[in-house]
Amino acid sequence: LYICEQDLTKKLGDTRAREFVGQFEYVIYQGSNENETSLMANLVLPAATYAEVTGTFTNFEGRVQKVNAGIEPLGDAMPAWQIVCKLAKVAGFDYGYESAEEVFADLAQTVTEFEGLSYEKIGDQGAKLAVKGFDFPLLGLSAEGVPYGASFPVIGDFLRLTYIENPGMAFGIDVG
Repeated sequence: LYICEQDLTKKLGDTRAREFVGQFEYVIYQGSNENETSLMANLVLPAATYAEVTGTFTNFEGRVQKVNAGIEPLGDAMPAWQIVCKLAKVAGFDYGYESAEEVFADLAQTVTEFEGLSYEKIGDQGAKLAVKGFDFPLLGLSAEGVPYGASFPVIGDFLRLTYIENPGMAFGIDVG
């Protein structure tokens, strides 16, 4: 089981979280803070916090904005994109990215909604996604994971809004 930045004990309660995590032979936790879930993991991949990363984010209005690291990551922590690249390399895939900007450039070439965007075009003010047929802002999600008050795109393979009511629906990864 691969868990990113979530404390399942806060979401499911301690007993349900332990029962769920206990089903898996191997648990990997990727995150920036120690919590009850990270303590259950066989392997912890320390991720940098928002203050320690350079990259982009897309807000609820569909505006892409750049962020710059304010401080260096502590200890062995690294940005999520670097963790993913290292895991991919071990699995036989070498993405070859050297920076968050290269990751974004690939995203802009691959995902229609980001087409034509670059760090230069985003600038200091950000840039609006080129999304046709969808309204922003996203006002919320129902318990079934259905957006309400607005619609929200699934952008290529890069975005999936998922609400897991039944944690047994999560994906396990066989690392053996």
